Amino acid sequence: MALENQFVIDSLKQGDHSVLRRIYKETQKEFQQWSFSQYNLPNTEAEEIFQNTVIIFYEKVISGNLDLSSNWKTYLFAIGKNKIREYIRVSGRSSSIEALTRTESIHEIEEDEMEVEVQAALVIKCIDKLGPPCKDLIVAYYYHKMALEDIGVKFGYKNSNSAKNQKFKCMQRLKDLFLKQYHP
Repeated sequence: MALENQFVIDSLKQGDHSVLRRIYKETQKEFQQWSFSQYNLPNTEAEEIFQNTVIIFYEKVISGNLDLSSNWKTYLFAIGKNKIREYIRVSGRSSSIEALTRTESIHEIEEDEMEVEVQAALVIKCIDKLGPPCKDLIVAYYYHKMALEDIGVKFGYKNSNSAKNQKFKCMQRLKDLFLKQYHP
């Protein structure tokens, strides 16, 4: 079962470290695979950056400086992306991961995190503008994690391939809406 934003925030603020361990275990491999596929980052560096990322995320939750309008995992990965970019910039001058920690710019991280939050809020607005059936299909698939077979049955599609095709068309509409409204 996926961890909900409010549950994560409340649990961490109450000192429930089992949630932090669960976040770590559930996202570690995915983060390493993602960092390798997107940035060609070796596992050892990815692991250290991931540990730093989880610590930053935890500190933001505990301090109350975290207002999630997007999924906690999206926010965690945004922090990680910024840490990886910083590592790549620093690694030209030094191969040490400690250099990354010393030269971390909180201002840059917060700006990138705010941008992710702005984008996430815009995506939510765009989903609302889609209307049925696209809004319902996207919410069912991405938010409720329904299988395409179940979506096909629920929304009356001929089969899962029809549901998959409709999801693709809806995502294209969403992308078009987003790009018309997003101005970085």
